[in-house]
Amino acid sequence: MINSNGGTTWDNTIPTGTEWYRANNPCPPGWRVPNFNEIQKLADTTRVIREWITQNEIFGLQITDRATSVKLFLPAVGALNQHTGNIFGRNENMQIWSSTAFENESEDRAYAFTYLSGVVNVLRRTGRNIRCVVIN
Repeated sequence: MINSNGGTTWDNTIPTGTEWYRANNPCPPGWRVPNFNEIQKLADTTRVIREWITQNEIFGLQITDRATSVKLFLPAVGALNQHTGNIFGRNENMQIWSSTAFENESEDRAYAFTYLSGVVNVLRRTGRNIRCVVIN
């Protein structure tokens, strides 16, 4: 596997700054990483129904908006270990990043949505999934 620095080892250095700057935005033009408030809505079970399903032979979490019936499918692709970069939790783990850093700037954390706990803060040097949203 080739990492973002062009090497083959996992880069687990602590990121600087508290924002997902445009220069390293992983989303295509016109898209962005969702913020804290947007991923918080995925965790609100009064607004959404969350269920594990298999879609097109891929296992993942389907989130259905209770008011509109709009569905979002998030594949259970796992995550990357913060020390080694090895994949863990494939077909059982689903987490996606937000663009919002944890309030305590001295910590190496940002918010992510996870199927188990809703919105949590996790180490920014770990590999979590990106789900880009359209810029409004």
